[in-house]
Amino acid sequence: MKLKKISALALSASLLLTACGESAAEKAQREQIKKEATQLAAMPPTCDSEKTMNVVKKLIRKYVDPFNIGKNKQYSGIAEVERKLDILEYRCRARLTYNYVGTQKSHYLEYSIYWANDNHNQFQVEMTTITNND
Repeated sequence: MKLKKISALALSASLLLTACGESAAEKAQREQIKKEATQLAAMPPTCDSEKTMNVVKKLIRKYVDPFNIGKNKQYSGIAEVERKLDILEYRCRARLTYNYVGTQKSHYLEYSIYWANDNHNQFQVEMTTITNND
């Protein structure tokens, strides 16, 4: 019984020392993760967020289908191409398909999302590429 208590005490003491003895590499990794989490929290809305997609749809209406003739618009393959933490920007791509006067249309879209002001309360979506893949 005494031996079990001593072993348990020695084990808990060694676990405590191990937890307190963080290596420099582990500490640097923990700090890097913390830094990235802080940067991600400051990023604008993501590529597939509802806010972003509402703006993308308005841009498509304005530049691709201004008379709103296209029906059954669907966005698929929405993906983050690049995340620039240093300037708080996402580069994204998506595919748009819809019916246009009896034919199926398809476009690949590339767009960037970034803050429009220093207060980080307004973001901007910039359509950089619209390809026509009929």
